[in-house]
Amino acid sequence: MVSKVFSENLRLRLLMLLWGSSICVKCLAQTLDMPQSTISRHLAVLRNVGIIRSERKNKHVYYRIDISGDHATLKQDLLAVYQRQLITMDPYRSDMKALIEQSHFCGSGCVIGKKTHKGDTGEEADAHGNAKN
Repeated sequence: MVSKVFSENLRLRLLMLLWGSSICVKCLAQTLDMPQSTISRHLAVLRNVGIIRSERKNKHVYYRIDISGDHATLKQDLLAVYQRQLITMDPYRSDMKALIEQSHFCGSGCVIGKKTHKGDTGEEADAHGNAKN
């Protein structure tokens, strides 16, 4: 089943975007210019094989890479190889640039590369979009 994950280009693109990040479906869909239903379907495959996990906060579901559990070392090694090989290539490089630009307008407080991006209100927010005081 793990090989099925890495054979689909869109799932690789999603994994590269999720590398070190916690991102909602809305932001991923806008970044990749695809319907949320398509993104959700591919995220479900990744979640079912245990490569990512989801967490619901308020009205958003955030996804992040999770290499714990069964075959953790294999998953970690495969992801590291793909990340090193693909991060400088298109479409992966342009996807990351688009994600960073898009995250400023998403409004959900996604965490991109460990950095929380402000929502459309302009207020600083935590990883789940809650305004910081």
